[in-house]
Amino acid sequence: MNRTSVFQLFMVALLFLVIELVDPMGVSAQRYNPSLERQLIREAVGHQGRGNLAEAERVLRVVLSANPTSDVGLLAMEKVFSEQGSLKKILPLIDNYLKDDPKATVARGLKLDVYRNLDELERLHESAEEWLAIAGNKAEPYRKVSQVFLEVYGQQEALEVLRRGEEAMGESSQFSLGIGDLLIELEEYDSAAIAWAKGIGVDGSQTSAVIRRVVALDVEDRRSVAVLLDQLKEEPTTTARVRGATRIALEVGMVEQALELAILALENLEGQGRRGFLTVLAREAEEVKGGEEVALWAYEAIREQALDLAEIKALNYRIASTALEMGDTLRSLNAQYAIANALPEGNPERRRALAAGLRMATVASGARDQMKALDDFKNEFPDAVEIDELSVLIAVGLDLAGDEVLARSMLEGIEGPRSDLERGYLHLLNNEIDLGTNSLMASASGLPPHQATDVLTLLDYIGRLQGHPLESVARAAVFEHRGEFDESLLLIETELKRPPSEERPVLLAFSARIAEKAGMVDRAASFRKDIVKDYPRSLEYPRAALELARFMGISDQHRQQAITLLEDLIVSRPNSAIAPLARRELRRLGGD
Repeated sequence: MNRTSVFQLFMVALLFLVIELVDPMGVSAQRYNPSLERQLIREAVGHQGRGNLAEAERVLRVVLSANPTSDVGLLAMEKVFSEQGSLKKILPLIDNYLKDDPKATVARGLKLDVYRNLDELERLHESAEEWLAIAGNKAEPYRKVSQVFLEVYGQQEALEVLRRGEEAMGESSQFSLGIGDLLIELEEYDSAAIAWAKGIGVDGSQTSAVIRRVVALDVEDRRSVAVLLDQLKEEPTTTARVRGATRIALEVGMVEQALELAILALENLEGQGRRGFLTVLAREAEEVKGGEEVALWAYEAIREQALDLAEIKALNYRIASTALEMGDTLRSLNAQYAIANALPEGNPERRRALAAGLRMATVASGARDQMKALDDFKNEFPDAVEIDELSVLIAVGLDLAGDEVLARSMLEGIEGPRSDLERGYLHLLNNEIDLGTNSLMASASGLPPHQATDVLTLLDYIGRLQGHPLESVARAAVFEHRGEFDESLLLIETELKRPPSEERPVLLAFSARIAEKAGMVDRAASFRKDIVKDYPRSLEYPRAALELARFMGISDQHRQQAITLLEDLIVSRPNSAIAPLARRELRRLGGD
């Protein structure tokens, strides 16, 4: 111990002695010096950190001699004794503390922990009973004793302590969440649900705490959630408890029950309370898988008490998008047209709303039913950018329904990339190859890049074919465009059964493209293998080799084959536009 420390301790002891001699009647009031206490405790912690436990003990004894009820000092001393392996030495200091304050939570709790760590279970039990006997209406003693008993004796004894607390405090709900937690550990799920329902409280303040517990349960153990919900809505109940039940049901995916509970909760809500509940419910429902129905109901209920037209419009947008997301096209359509009808004719926002409605209606009720609506739209907005797209949408619907003539008439006089695209495919369907390729070429410049690339690739294939193969590819392209991939592949595979010709690699490349779009990656790879194996000098070889290598490189088993394939491609076609991509892929596979 250095001189500085000795001097500090001497001065502290002298200071306390002087105070007592000067004013013995005021010692208890003057003895406590928080600033000095904090300084000494910091010094003790420093000694402890450096491994000087004896010095730390001396400093803390000075603190506790001056202030036996120092929580921080007592806890710091417990750590020092624990490191020394002499934990029992803390017990007299705890008893000194309890002489001044018998109900002190820190000292009582620490005493239990010490007896537990010393494995003195009889004294632990006596100390616990002594504390509970003077607990009065305080919940903390029961919680602490239950916590220690859980570690020492197990769930049943810990549960018994909390139930004693519940009884002692007049059936208080303060212990209910803890009781429920212990019942879960004992696999008494329905009883746990009843306890949690009580723990939520009359005001629903513990709803979030219960949600965390319910969500943490295994799916099989959530069967008791129905019991929890029944308890929360059972009379006499409160609106807050029913609201809590709604949130819980929503969180665990019980959407139908959540909607029933929300309707029940709304019966006793009005004004801002009603609005606030619905707003929060809608937001929470949107974040839960399958919660769209509840969100939609909430938005429609808010709309009933909307403050002005602007809010109604905003809610209709929400309703339209939410309904569409859940597949309720009719409700979405009604909301969309409500937006449009609330706006003046010629208004740009009305135009967009009507166009969106037409898109949905065409899908929902069929293209033929929307022809008049499209005419009305064109009359009101003759220069609308949406006319091209809407005309195409209805034309496609008519074509799929087998009304090809009417479909073509829908596109007459309509200019734009989408109408050119659909017009081109209609021509191909009728074997009008030149008209079809002209329309497809006209559409390419106005299409998105990926779509334009598809069109240009198709035009390249068509330009290198003739006769029967050309007719087959043209017709197969129409099926591909419609998403009828099986029919498209069937046409080309039938053509591939004919005797091999110089056009065969084109047919194989087109087949690979269709199979890939259909998600048939193995079949696409098979077509490309045929190109690589049988037609290494064809124009289709570089692209087929690259895509085949990418497919094979996914598997460790075929990685080396993929590397070899890329190396052969680079050597045989060094100036090909595909070569740089092949080199990049080779580096990725670790072959360069």
